[in-house]
Amino acid sequence: MKVYFVTWPNGFFGSAGASWKQLDIELLSKKISSKFEVEVVSINKILSYELKKQDIVIYNSSENREMRDYIKDVIYLVSKKANIVPSFDSLMAHESKGFQQLFRQEMYFGNLNGQYCVDLDDVHQKEPFVLKLVEGAGSSQVHLIKGNKDINLIRRKYFKDSLVRKIKNIIRSTKLNKKQLGIYLYKYKAFTRIVTQDFIPGLESDYKVLVFGNKYYVLNRKVKKNDFRASGSGILNFIEPPMAVLDFAKSVFFKLDEPYASLDIAMSNEGCHLIEYQVLNFGPYTLVNSPGFYTENNGAWKFHRKTSELENEFSEALYEYIIDRF
Repeated sequence: MKVYFVTWPNGFFGSAGASWKQLDIELLSKKISSKFEVEVVSINKILSYELKKQDIVIYNSSENREMRDYIKDVIYLVSKKANIVPSFDSLMAHESKGFQQLFRQEMYFGNLNGQYCVDLDDVHQKEPFVLKLVEGAGSSQVHLIKGNKDINLIRRKYFKDSLVRKIKNIIRSTKLNKKQLGIYLYKYKAFTRIVTQDFIPGLESDYKVLVFGNKYYVLNRKVKKNDFRASGSGILNFIEPPMAVLDFAKSVFFKLDEPYASLDIAMSNEGCHLIEYQVLNFGPYTLVNSPGFYTENNGAWKFHRKTSELENEFSEALYEYIIDRF
């Protein structure tokens, strides 16, 4: 068995926080190379290798849509020849809240109802609810929908026909019968991929939980005054979380079945809820700045006051995952 680390065409493997800062592959692969043969290869060249079914290909993604789609195309074919880490499911979920919504509905985890739509007229979520664009990080494209006024604002902002399209529609309306016009108007309708989710009332904060193997790093994020979003608030604290948050994070991580993950978790009177998750290219702030991490043993959680090195935690998590799964 051989382990490949697949980089971007320029050799980048990230990210380690800032968009320009990459992870050190030599440190990442140090523990793995003590037991397996390791090679670093560009995404441009990996398909030219004679990959074997027992080989393992470790890769990263990108926030850039074009690069991410290119990686998807290549890694999909790689997955037909060898084992890939993370899974292709997690690659599909990277920067796609829509796929995340579908995936957790299929896998029955997350404890948060929602819809993935491309047409605003197909939304049937009970108000109030949260509406998000599929792509993008942060809270700028996250909206609280309380009624028709908010729906109309969303329609004007994200589902608006261009002036050229409006003129074409008027011209077609004079030449087509009612049925033909209905088909034509739908074909050229302003579509935008969106996700809706249940609104969690009274939310004062949520938790960013980074999981590396059996280590759980937790950051509390407060909601700004007169807002409903904790993501992007900048009000961050490393405080002891409710044990229910850690239990919930473990259950989600078990479902994802990956070496590491980033989980956004909210808590209400009805329990914990998974807002979003990422397995590829998530920010390391919570790990890098945390005073320690939590581990679980026989249902009991213990806090370990210890600083962590990012590459070391990636390496440990990958090594244990490979040993356990392959």
